[in-house]
Amino acid sequence: MRQSIKIPRILKINWIKELSISVVFNNGESRIIDFRKVLKKSNVDETSPANILYDTEEFAKVELVGNTLSWHNVEQFITMRNGEKMKVPYEIGADVLLKYSQPEK
Repeated sequence: MRQSIKIPRILKINWIKELSISVVFNNGESRIIDFRKVLKKSNVDETSPANILYDTEEFAKVELVGNTLSWHNVEQFITMRNGEKMKVPYEIGADVLLKYSQPEK
C-alpha cells in the first residue's frame, strides 16, 4: 500500500511586516515566517546577492510563484549547460519555510 506524501505548498500571502511574512499553507494553516532566522540559517551574509533582503523595502517585493515565495529583485544567476548565465529569482522551498515557521495565533 502506497502512502500519499503531501508536499508543503504556500497558497497565499496574508501580510508582510518588516522581515516577517504570514502565509497560508496547503494544510490550511496560517503561519508566520521570520526571515531573520531563515536568512541566517541559509548563510546569507554581506557577500550574498540575497543580502538585499535585509532591506525591508526590497524584502516586501516578494511574490508568490509556483507555491513558494520568490524575489525577482535579487541578482542571482545560474550557469546553463551551454555556459550561458541566466538570471533566476531567489526562492526557498515551501518545505524549508514550513520548518522555520510558527503557527499564527
